[in-house]
Amino acid sequence: MSFISGTAGAILGAQSQDAAKKANLANAEATNATNLRMFQDSRGASGSAVLPNYLDSGTERLLAPNAASAAQARFPND
Repeated sequence: MSFISGTAGAILGAQSQDAAKKANLANAEATNATNLRMFQDSRGASGSAVLPNYLDSGTERLLAPNAASAAQARFPND
């Protein structure tokens, strides 16, 4: 009898591991997609690289001279 319960336990345990593996894989894929989107947004892929979710397209051109001046003032040797 213990052989049957041990076999049933192994099968159910394997099914649980398969379900957990699928859930972990889906979670990893979603995380990777989110990270890729954040990476692309931080480089201006969908508009502004300064504040991608807040600035309209073209606004960055207005801010670029001030940002460049501020960066040059802060790091004059670069």
